Amino acid sequence: MSTYEKIKISTAIAESIVLNNYDTQGTAKAMDGEMDFNFLVESQDKYLLKVSRPNPDIEYNEYQAALVNHLSTKGLSTPECIADKTGNLVSEYVDENGHKRVVRLLSWMDGELWSSVNPITNKLLQGLGKMAG
Repeated sequence: MSTYEKIKISTAIAESIVLNNYDTQGTAKAMDGEMDFNFLVESQDKYLLKVSRPNPDIEYNEYQAALVNHLSTKGLSTPECIADKTGNLVSEYVDENGHKRVVRLLSWMDGELWSSVNPITNKLLQGLGKMAG
């Protein structure tokens, strides 16, 4: 079994995390991610569940959650990080191998992944630059 397979999070575990940490029952679908294991969770609403790799930098994840919520208060169209049932934006989860993970739940935003856009036109690049600026 590869290292990746040993640390991978299944959809069943993702569903359990959402139920236990957020009192929300839903169906999880794995999504691509650069660092975290990401899941679209569908219940009455849609969410993005982010589960870190083992032994993450918790302070960095707390910073990301606070930044996302700060941006959402500034009139930008961004997701919001949702507090768990104890009021924390970042939760901890210990996997079956005893590794500590960080968990964050964000509101879902419909859209298209930049990586799937083809062709990438100058107009799209200008729009991205304007939004990023």
